Amino acid sequence: MVLSAVGGLNYNGIETLQKIECSEKYQRGMLPVRSYVQKTAYELHSLGQQLIPFEKKHFEYSEM
Repeated sequence: MVLSAVGGLNYNGIETLQKIECSEKYQRGMLPVRSYVQKTAYELHSLGQQLIPFEKKHFEYSEM
């Protein structure tokens, strides 16, 4: 998977890699489709929030 500089997934990067994957018409490559990756990322985020919740905290000069 392609990770962005802030630790998130770059879904466009996954689509680009799928385009250069060597596969014939009507064949599937090794990479999952974007919708499956997004669904799995959402499920992982939900599970993480249950196990180790995090939230934004506003401070005088910034937020964390």
